[in-house]
Amino acid sequence: MLVGDAGNEFPGLGLLETSDASTPKMRLWTLAFDDTQDETVSFNFRLPADYGSGGVLKVQYYMDSSNSGNVVFRASLQAITPGDMDDMESLDPVGEGGGWASATDPVPENLSRLGDLTITLNMDSAAAGDFVALLVQADVGGWTSSGDMIVVAITLEYTVS
Repeated sequence: MLVGDAGNEFPGLGLLETSDASTPKMRLWTLAFDDTQDETVSFNFRLPADYGSGGVLKVQYYMDSSNSGNVVFRASLQAITPGDMDDMESLDPVGEGGGWASATDPVPENLSRLGDLTITLNMDSAAAGDFVALLVQADVGGWTSSGDMIVVAITLEYTVS
């Protein structure tokens, strides 16, 4: 597991292999966010050419040992247009970007069932073709659930131009 300094820990990186007896088996990369500390993962990508406006982050997950309570996740995004004066070596999506946006989600009532958390992002004046730095963090101070939250997919949805 990768670790960082206080408040910047990385979630556990895992590989889920399905229990189906058929071959080939499905294998999924997962991120395990612990219920005892805020853990953060970062992504970078280029906004597609058809980006028009808005931004909703969809986080699909399941719980490994709890079927009650809530989880809280937050995300922050910084968009940089090529040629801008931003220093790529000092990216700061929280301070220089859109700031934190958060969402609370009740965990699925059955273990290993898929949950779907939605965070409406502040898109920081994003435009098609911009470089995007995205932070996603488990905000465990607001959790009323226990155990790991296993993230299996993260998607950015937006309105096309």
